[in-house]
Amino acid sequence: MARAARYRRDERLWAWLFLGGTWLVIPIFIVVSALSEGAPLEDALLSIGGFLVVSAALFVWARRKTGASWIAVIEDMHLVTRRIAHGQERVSLRVYARTSRGRRVKADVTSEGFEYLHIGDMIEKKAGFNFPDKIRGADDRRICPACGGVYPVIDAACPRCGFDNV
Repeated sequence: MARAARYRRDERLWAWLFLGGTWLVIPIFIVVSALSEGAPLEDALLSIGGFLVVSAALFVWARRKTGASWIAVIEDMHLVTRRIAHGQERVSLRVYARTSRGRRVKADVTSEGFEYLHIGDMIEKKAGFNFPDKIRGADDRRICPACGGVYPVIDAACPRCGFDNV
């Protein structure tokens, strides 16, 4: 099996295993703790139901764009800063692009990818991968779809993560 197909399969597999594992372990923990505290079983079942609904919604939300593929032209590039807990900030390097159908898309990139890409470049994001890559003309580098590192096209694999050049 090609490494790219295996990567996509394994990413989905681990996501489903994590969801299944949490759906198995957390309800058992809720029931055991409710029974040991003497709480009514109905309360434990309501807690389990709430947990399942919330975790399913988060799973669907987190996986909603992993199957998206698009080709677009970069219109803008930004450093996006978001506040998170206790005054800490999270910095993302983001590329905004427009597809041929006029849809505006955005993608987070690594610092290497941010330096490599420019406004006006045509990029492609393939389904199941995390990072878009520039559609090359005379360029001799590429962005790894798995880790976001930039490396020469002639290399057989990404030197950062070992992902095959697809």
